[in-house]
Amino acid sequence: MYGSQPNYRVSIFIRAVLEFVAFLIVTVYSLFRILGYPERKRTLIRFALIAAAGWCVEETCILSYGFHSYSTNWRLSIFNVPILIMLVWPAVIQSAWDLASQLAARKIKLVPVIAAGIVWTDACLIEPVAVNAGLWHWNRPGIYHVPLIGLFGWACFAYLCVRVLSLKDRKAVSGAVVRGLMVFPVLGVHLMLLCTWWAVFKWMDTPLDPIVVAATAWIISIGLSVVIFRSDLAFRIEKKTLLSRIPATLFIFGLLAVSADSDRYLLIYAVAFLLPYLTVMTKQYGSTKGTLGKN
Repeated sequence: MYGSQPNYRVSIFIRAVLEFVAFLIVTVYSLFRILGYPERKRTLIRFALIAAAGWCVEETCILSYGFHSYSTNWRLSIFNVPILIMLVWPAVIQSAWDLASQLAARKIKLVPVIAAGIVWTDACLIEPVAVNAGLWHWNRPGIYHVPLIGLFGWACFAYLCVRVLSLKDRKAVSGAVVRGLMVFPVLGVHLMLLCTWWAVFKWMDTPLDPIVVAATAWIISIGLSVVIFRSDLAFRIEKKTLLSRIPATLFIFGLLAVSADSDRYLLIYAVAFLLPYLTVMTKQYGSTKGTLGKN
């Protein structure tokens, strides 16, 4: 294990409870997304494809690079990857996809890029908190014990999944072809990780000062919130899309709360992620413009 890691004091019982709650959140979101939108069969197939591709990426990355591994306290796993992690991938990517589609408006080509950015942002919050709680660990340094390439990997996988699966939405190819093309997110992630590691991340393989990281997060958060406040971006987002992300957000902060050795700078860092979301909600609830009335 690389360098010093945080001391984990989340008991096995609490971890079991957290695992159950996370499974419940993923299940409820998946049912909401599959049953609450048209084309349910396509959504179900999409979830299955992302879950399968997510497992392939995780398993092959663990075996190939050894940069990260999961705690042995997970109840159900397929080889090195917990089943719950497989189920989380479709929910994370679909949630980001929905949000990106609304933010991009009619600029369809921007959707995969925006979705990847949203997933990268989610990873910047989830990874440090999960590592702090001992759900998994990384063998390289970075942001609160999470290497930058680990965060980049989330974005790569999301981008490639959305790019491939959106081909069916535009009726460019058949469903069978799309299912076959899902090999590209798996292979593409490895290609992107290898290229960016040797070109960029290998030379940034060092612990980052937690104070600087927290301050940077707040600078970005405040800047983004100002942009949201002064633009109409908040009114492009449907309320149900925002509300569907609340349970997962509460879970992450609950996970941070039960981690007895939570770093105070990690807490300050995590809170920065709430400001843009609260800005969007404030604008929506403070006006009847745009998507406020949509359910």
